[in-house]
Amino acid sequence: MTISGNLAMFFGLTMLVSLTAPLTSSSDRPAPPPTPPPTPSGATYRSTYDYKYASAATQTLKYAARGASATFTVHHPGQVRSGDHSLVELAVAASGMRFTYIEAGWVVDPGEPTRLFVFWWSNGKAACYNFGCGFVSRGPGIQPGARLAVGSTIRLTWSHVRNRWWLFVNGRRSGYYPDRLWHGGFTRTKWFQVFGEVAYRTDHRLCEDMGSGRRPSLRGAARVSKVSFVDGPNVHLSKYVADTADHYDLRLTTQNSFRYGGPGRC
Repeated sequence: MTISGNLAMFFGLTMLVSLTAPLTSSSDRPAPPPTPPPTPSGATYRSTYDYKYASAATQTLKYAARGASATFTVHHPGQVRSGDHSLVELAVAASGMRFTYIEAGWVVDPGEPTRLFVFWWSNGKAACYNFGCGFVSRGPGIQPGARLAVGSTIRLTWSHVRNRWWLFVNGRRSGYYPDRLWHGGFTRTKWFQVFGEVAYRTDHRLCEDMGSGRRPSLRGAARVSKVSFVDGPNVHLSKYVADTADHYDLRLTTQNSFRYGGPGRC
């Protein structure tokens, strides 16, 4: 996803995001959710950008949970060129609403440090990044758009409490999305995904690293761990990789953790 719109305006960045329509599957594990286009023109977007994923999905619950959480190692992928990006995120799907998500993760745009971001969707319609279209800053936690330290770990949690989807960063409240954004229809989740993504222009070579730039079989590969539901059962992840280049992969290490990523082709 290029981080465009609000975050770009706030930090003077030009970040990219994917608008790939979600794919359905017989296993009830859709492909990674869509993310917004870098330009207002969907036609321009679709003709000029491509996206590569390394994704893991939870099981689908019979009874919905109150949220989701995951811990990420923080990296600064190399070879990210103008107009492209590399990111990883936690994407929580609404229970009972089609193509509706809340997202949080870290992203690298060309020439920029690694930053925290949030985003939301409603019935397949993209909103915007960070502030200006619904996210309310509240609490002492790290704020969307903030620079993250490479080599650190960060735990991101979405938890629904009292008509709000709260974002917790390392256990501290950072802010929330109010239920009114979805007219009260998104209060629980039955499944979610965690995935790495690279977005690149189709007139570019696929140069961008994903995660740390190391494949999951190698020492130093990016990691996602302690993936869990909030007030739900234990997570059982499945590897679900869509549109993955030869250089990117994902390897489950336990039922709720994995390593992912790889180098670009340049």
